[in-house]
Amino acid sequence: SGSGDVFLSDNKSVNIDTGTGGGNSVRALTLTQTASGENIAVSTVGISATNKVLLTGAAGQNTSIDLEGNIATVGAQTVSLIATGTGAITENALGLGTGTVTAGTVNLNTEGGNIGASGNQILTNTANLNLAANSTGNVFVNDSSTVSVKTGSGLAGSVADLTVTETGASKVLSAITDINSTGNVILQAAAGSNSGINIDGNVNTTASKQI
Repeated sequence: SGSGDVFLSDNKSVNIDTGTGGGNSVRALTLTQTASGENIAVSTVGISATNKVLLTGAAGQNTSIDLEGNIATVGAQTVSLIATGTGAITENALGLGTGTVTAGTVNLNTEGGNIGASGNQILTNTANLNLAANSTGNVFVNDSSTVSVKTGSGLAGSVADLTVTETGASKVLSAITDINSTGNVILQAAAGSNSGINIDGNVNTTASKQI
């Protein structure tokens, strides 16, 4: 009913959702995958919460996180997806469906794995999009709200190739705080969206790459 906090630990690849019907939400949700090579998938039913959501691999494990359904929270709450080791953050990797992450802030972090893929971008609906991929992970995100995009600092906080597309109608994609990349950077509005790009911070990459 959205009033209980849930803390889970799992050691097998797991599909997670908050169910269907009345009261199909939690307050806060934390799920930690503790086994190496075992993954977390959000099922097509999706996750509904009224507070923060954290899906993460344990330190030192190779955990991927896959979106087959939506993750939705309310207001200024945060959703954090943290893939560890060689793990990636994927959209529709199981071929069952796609999911959008809706929250005030969305954190997508890997230790070097990719975040989304060309043709299978991570779908977000957020005002604040924070990215980190240990300088080697490529990032592909489509956002449907007016959004500020930034990465972390240093190699751990930076990304490789970065493509963020604003898909909402008449929205604005902003780089207000720094974006740090070791690859090519593309910030773009979808065709026909009438959306804009705003640069108020630094967009940094290496000398041989393009912005």
